Amino acid sequence: MSKIADKLREKLALNVATHVAAQNEIRVDVERRMTKIPVDACVPSPFQVRRAFSDEAIRELASTIAEAGGLVEPIVVRSIANERFEIVAGERRWRAHKLLGLGMIDAIVRDLDDNESSQIGLIENIQREELSDYETYLGIRLIENAPIYKTKADLAQHLGMNRQEIYRFKAFEVLPDFMIEDLEKQPDLITRKTADLLRRYFAKDSPYPIEIVLSEARLLWDRIKEKKLNQGTFPAALEARLKQNEKEKPATTKSEIIRDGKTIGFFERKGSFLHMRVDAGKLNPERQERLQDFIESLLDEQGQEEGERGPASK
Repeated sequence: MSKIADKLREKLALNVATHVAAQNEIRVDVERRMTKIPVDACVPSPFQVRRAFSDEAIRELASTIAEAGGLVEPIVVRSIANERFEIVAGERRWRAHKLLGLGMIDAIVRDLDDNESSQIGLIENIQREELSDYETYLGIRLIENAPIYKTKADLAQHLGMNRQEIYRFKAFEVLPDFMIEDLEKQPDLITRKTADLLRRYFAKDSPYPIEIVLSEARLLWDRIKEKKLNQGTFPAALEARLKQNEKEKPATTKSEIIRDGKTIGFFERKGSFLHMRVDAGKLNPERQERLQDFIESLLDEQGQEEGERGPASK
């Protein structure tokens, strides 16, 4: 398990324990609250940050539960409407019970608010199986606005990180939708380091036109999903493609048409084309027609001159 995961586990465990104790004036013996509840009455938590559950790991867990004749550690739930229970910790154990076709599951029912539930769920995931960087980011996003965190510095301190580390994790929030959609399915596609290096390209002050960035990034992203490109080389590869695109961009020259100190139009040359734009209100329909006739006459003159010079002069 990574140092970050260890720090998250230790700091969050201490934080939640302190917070829950402060919320409960009377300590409750959780063993007395352990009970059996219907497997079908349980639902996953909306605060679950884990996006991928290994089928193989669930099968192995189910086999262990079957051999042991039950759970060594019950799941933790909280009551919700219609006599149902929301899983706070233990979704993998619950999935294993469903796989085994068991009707009841050992559970501890606790009175928890949303903040406590999300924090305990994050601890559970970190303790039992290391989260991807994207999933850790989702956990941070869930708890960062909890009332116990007055500032970002408080959040960083409780997570055992510095503010720069929090900043790196939050780089995921500026990634484009097509990347987030895939990370929801495959959360380990890129690390927080790669996301942080990509941040500048998708920011409002990106050094490159965002349309070009999105187009080039999508091509590289497809290669990452196909495992044809290492995710760590993504930022450098994107920079190289964007620079090459800049070199290949047709030369542009532009001159403004100014009247009474105001720009009313312009001539612009892009590659082999000449573009002209003029405020339509400055020319009545008759003059617009005369302008078109004038341009056509210039083209005719150009054609005649080239014809007189002959093919050898071209």
